[in-house]
Amino acid sequence: MSYDRETFVRQVLTDMGVVAADETPSAEDAALIEQRTDQTFESLYEEGLLPFDIDGDIPARYMAPLAALVALEAYGAYGFFDRAMYFADRAGEGRKQLWRLRQKPVADIPTRATFY
Repeated sequence: MSYDRETFVRQVLTDMGVVAADETPSAEDAALIEQRTDQTFESLYEEGLLPFDIDGDIPARYMAPLAALVALEAYGAYGFFDRAMYFADRAGEGRKQLWRLRQKPVADIPTRATFY
């Protein structure tokens, strides 16, 4: 299952406490989170942590860790400085999860040994 960017933006804003689960984000909030999302995704893509098209849909297993990382980049714009450690801890856990989700190289291919 995958999610579109609008759903991702809503999840980030909901996780941050900017909007309630049943609210629609304002255009300004959505634009800010979209900008921070683009910046974060490009950085993570260059690091090799995102194995999908960063302009397309987001796989479900990447939603929570990516939302935590984008929230870390956006919390200052909303004045949540008293919760900085909370956002940093969540982003740290999100980055760890991205490393765990990173695809492993193919190493289990049986090879035939040649003895001399």
